[in-house]
Amino acid sequence: MKIKTLLRLGQGILGLVALGLGSGAGASNFDLRFINPGNCPAATNGANAAVGSSCRYLNVVADSSGNALPVSSIYQRDVIIKLEKLVGGAIVKGTATNSNAWDNDSLRLNGATTGPTYPQFFTPTVTAPNTANTTSWAEFSFQFVAPDGSSSATLPLPGAFYMTSFDTDTNGAALREFIEYLGASGSGLASPTSDKAGAAVDGGTNYEAIGTGTGSGIADDPLYKASAQFSTPGLVKFVVGVRQGATSCNANNNATNGSCERLSAYSFQIADSVFLSPNVDGYKSVKLTDADGNNVVSAGDTLTYTVTYINTGNAAVSNFQITDALPTGLTATAGAQTVTGATKNGAYTGTGANTGLLATGQTLAVNGSITVTIPVTVGTVAADNTVLSNQTTTSGNYTNALGGSVTLPSVSSDNVDNTNVFPSSVTAATGFTAVPGSSIAQTQASSIDSTKVTVRLTRAISGQIYEDYNYGGGAGRAYLAASGMSLRPSVRVELYSNAGAYITSALTNASGAYTFAGQLPGTYKVRVVNSFVTSSRTGGCAVAVNVSTPPASCTQLPVQTYINGASQVGGANLTGTDPALSTGTLPAGAQSVASVTVDSSDVANVDFGFNFDTIVNTNDTGQGSLRQFVTNSNALLGNSSLVQVGQTPGRETSIFMVPTAALTGGVAIINLASILDVTDSDTSIDATTQTANTTTSTGDTNTGALGTGGLVGVDNLPLGQVNRPEVEITLASGSLQVSAANFTLRGVALHGSNELVLGTGTNAADNALIEKNVFGTTAKAFALPASLPSAQYGINVVNGSGTIQNNLIGYSAVSGINYLGGGVGLIIQNNEFQQSGYVSAGGDAITLTGSTTAGFAKPVTITGNLIASSNSSGIQFEIGSVANNTVANNTITANGRGGAATRLEGSGIHYLARNATVNSTNSDTITKNVIYNNLNSGVVVNFGQKNVAISQNSFYMNGLTSIDFTASDGYVNGNANYGQGNGVTPNDGATVAREGNTGQDYPVFTVITLGGGILDVTGYVGNGTSTSFDSKSAVIEIYKADDDGNQNGAVLVGDGKSVPHGEGKTYLGTLTVTLGAKGAFSGTLPAGAFTANDSLTATATIVGNTSEFSPNIKQAPRITLLKLGRNSTQNTTFVDQNGTVGAKPGDTVEYCIAYSNAGSDALNFKLTDNVPVGMNALTDGYVVSKGVRWADGTVIAAGATAAPTGSDLTSTDTDSDKGSLTSTGGLGKGIMTLDLGAIGLAAGGKGTVCFRAKVP
Repeated sequence: MKIKTLLRLGQGILGLVALGLGSGAGASNFDLRFINPGNCPAATNGANAAVGSSCRYLNVVADSSGNALPVSSIYQRDVIIKLEKLVGGAIVKGTATNSNAWDNDSLRLNGATTGPTYPQFFTPTVTAPNTANTTSWAEFSFQFVAPDGSSSATLPLPGAFYMTSFDTDTNGAALREFIEYLGASGSGLASPTSDKAGAAVDGGTNYEAIGTGTGSGIADDPLYKASAQFSTPGLVKFVVGVRQGATSCNANNNATNGSCERLSAYSFQIADSVFLSPNVDGYKSVKLTDADGNNVVSAGDTLTYTVTYINTGNAAVSNFQITDALPTGLTATAGAQTVTGATKNGAYTGTGANTGLLATGQTLAVNGSITVTIPVTVGTVAADNTVLSNQTTTSGNYTNALGGSVTLPSVSSDNVDNTNVFPSSVTAATGFTAVPGSSIAQTQASSIDSTKVTVRLTRAISGQIYEDYNYGGGAGRAYLAASGMSLRPSVRVELYSNAGAYITSALTNASGAYTFAGQLPGTYKVRVVNSFVTSSRTGGCAVAVNVSTPPASCTQLPVQTYINGASQVGGANLTGTDPALSTGTLPAGAQSVASVTVDSSDVANVDFGFNFDTIVNTNDTGQGSLRQFVTNSNALLGNSSLVQVGQTPGRETSIFMVPTAALTGGVAIINLASILDVTDSDTSIDATTQTANTTTSTGDTNTGALGTGGLVGVDNLPLGQVNRPEVEITLASGSLQVSAANFTLRGVALHGSNELVLGTGTNAADNALIEKNVFGTTAKAFALPASLPSAQYGINVVNGSGTIQNNLIGYSAVSGINYLGGGVGLIIQNNEFQQSGYVSAGGDAITLTGSTTAGFAKPVTITGNLIASSNSSGIQFEIGSVANNTVANNTITANGRGGAATRLEGSGIHYLARNATVNSTNSDTITKNVIYNNLNSGVVVNFGQKNVAISQNSFYMNGLTSIDFTASDGYVNGNANYGQGNGVTPNDGATVAREGNTGQDYPVFTVITLGGGILDVTGYVGNGTSTSFDSKSAVIEIYKADDDGNQNGAVLVGDGKSVPHGEGKTYLGTLTVTLGAKGAFSGTLPAGAFTANDSLTATATIVGNTSEFSPNIKQAPRITLLKLGRNSTQNTTFVDQNGTVGAKPGDTVEYCIAYSNAGSDALNFKLTDNVPVGMNALTDGYVVSKGVRWADGTVIAAGATAAPTGSDLTSTDTDSDKGSLTSTGGLGKGIMTLDLGAIGLAAGGKGTVCFRAKVP
């Protein structure tokens, strides 16, 4: 393209050139000033300027005020004026009358001798020879060069200029002046004029005086002016000369007055020109309105062409029209163009006959402009990088100086862009304004070029944003509405270059879809700003109202599960939170970024899925954290409609997906700095999902099981171990607070502060399920943590109900579970409790604190648990504050032996009286528990508690009694033994309403007999004399006793005895009886595991109140003897007392006694038998000196043919064996003795002892 600017050159004397430079974006008027630099040729009298001599003028371009433009201006130039030719005897020489013949800066116009001078004009003096009929001339050149004072390279000055020669007149017949322009684009004279076209002398356009007029001095009268137009001056040449006629120039003058010296002057001011011609330039820019934000021209975009035509000439253009035929690929709405400086053609469309932008009859005035703005729409082109060229042309006519109508040559617009700088002196009056900002760059050239745009073939990137609210873990899922997914509107999606430079952004529509149209081939990054993703569920945040503002006051934040055809659970940065929206570079740590490559077709299905329940890191707060899950869950309601894959329908379950790299020793350890409050019902924190979800966590990363396991309770219920959790939550302060119903906690190791709190004073946590967790320790070992526990309770049920099962609960500072009440009650089953009360004395495994508010505490069932090693009691019931409870089939052991060194209580089960006046209202059942090795008593019942039925349990090895009713001072701050027991409470034959279980008296056995696998018992309830229990229905539970020596006491009040009471280890059976007079009872029952040598103990339950254990009793020894005899001489068989042994003198008779013990041990057992009267004992009856045969363990009966094989014992009574036979004494002659010593005959023992005697 070419750039033109308006240059105004100052007037000269003889000739003036006006240089008019026009620009399509603006125009300016400048003067050229030629101030003689003082070192030019012919500057003194007599000095001659030789051909080829020159002079450099510095900074010749000035503004309209005459001030030189800055050297830095693109319009500033130096000019080298050179004398190119001297012809016909012409010279340039200083004389006496004009000493500076090169450039006279003392010029005055119109013959004035005073007034202003014009040093800025170029005013050379050319002297002709004083020779008639001679044509003489000089050729000068103006070379435009850089304004650096030294460069000699031509540097054209942009534009077209007018050069006007002043005072081309005559000196009568003797002389006619002429001016000849070389290479002018146009030239002319004034009308009227005293000049005419002359014969060219140097190949240019020649104008000479017609010989009829002369001016006064150097006149500025248009009669004597001749003007020419030059375009883009780089090297300008002109000729000044005279033609002499028959009379020479000096014919009428003396030789000294200088008639042949011709002073000329040149003005470069357009206003001085007498050549009338418009100077029309057109400039066209184009600006893009980028509909798709891709920074290129593509289909659907709007292009706005701005074309300006200016007239910097000196003649107006009539019937001016601008024609713009739009290229294929562009369309314009009829009449959509806007026109400044003229009237528009309302039918313009750029096609067919409607290509004229202006209405007919428009005028482009001198120094005027017309600007047209044309909006067009870009259509689809056939090929990428299609170049669309657009160039306007003009038509019109103007009146020249001679009054004739001249057709304006068509002027094509030149391309411009906003990189062109136009002079600040351009004003609106000239019609020039700045090129619209951000116009499309054009190729800059010296030629006049069309305005071009390159149209790109573009593609669309599109996709959907959806919430996968039924996601259940594992691989992320592609969108499928039927699987529980919702398309999300008003989500901000950002588009970036592959290098991360922001391109554009958009909100998804009502269907969750977004489209980035107009994208060029290449690789892009599509980002979803997570804070804009909202849930479709009830309670979800309101969607964003615009693309620049996230949803207001929204604390919900999802986790990405799916991206662009693939699973990416947790996004690109699992430990970070997605940054805020960006309009710059792609933010570091952006979570949801898909790389998309665009080639020859649109790219669809760049989809992103999100879920609000997924946990992918161990952070305390922020996206993907446990706390964020709870925040989301609390806000998002309507859980009944959820069907999370693999989870319980109707619940909102945490989906743990913490990657292996984020685990510590295979465990996701989450450190919570403050309370975590669950306020939405039907919420599950389920850490077992960490194991199930193998996408990020390859199976079980914390293998193995914790806990004792084994069997518990009398019925040997299985107690499973707990799998090592893969998620561990450490509480620095606060607790895991649950303030809503139907909560589940599963598979977590929880320790630190107050671990789990169910309910508040105003919000119930009913129907909770707490299972498979480890409370109080790490996930690696169910053992004391590295630091002492700070949790007051493992689980604190403030206001709740539900089931606590299959957990390990240990090392709490106080109690493992504390229950106040709420809901329908609590089930505590299949848990293992260890070391409760590790810090504080008084910590129980289970404390049923209850509530003094009537009805708040509900029934609690405790079954199948291992309750061990608490600091205080295994289970504590607060008298007067609890409801009806059941404790069944637990193993309760070593309580009072663990935890803090200071002890308060230490029993297996304790009914605690908080003061001396509290009374119970509950009826409890304690059944089938194994209660052993507790520091103090098995069950302690303080004053005020009654209706505790204690049945079929197994007590042994407890430090005191199995069941212990404390005295009236047995309460907190009363007697120190309130939680330990005070030993046996002897029977007094009465009940006391406030005494533990009303002080129910135990049974007292008087006789027990074991036989044939049947126990036959007889006894009484009471003191043997009282009738308080007569006719009462009583349940007598009978046990095999385990006497470890520490449960002795009196039987009846004041009897002074100290005998064992229990413990009742093995339940044998129950007698349900109506007590007789003085509380008497009797009955039988299967002996079961009871053996003859065992002790028996029992309890009595009357009206739901079970007694302490009775004194132990054993049955008496039960010896059976059978005397047999036979004639050994005649070898007869043995006969018993019903038979007769026949013998004659000299025969030997053999006697045997078979014995057995069906009772308890017969200590110091000694059997003797007299030799019959009239017979002599044979002291050598079996072997010499051995007259006794003893078969221990063998008995014979009538019909036996011989004595049993056994040991032959010496007859003497002084040796160490167990038998003797004397030949004197007794009824006859001798006595047989079998002495088993202190050990005696054990229960069930038997044998046969024999001796022989001879008939005299």
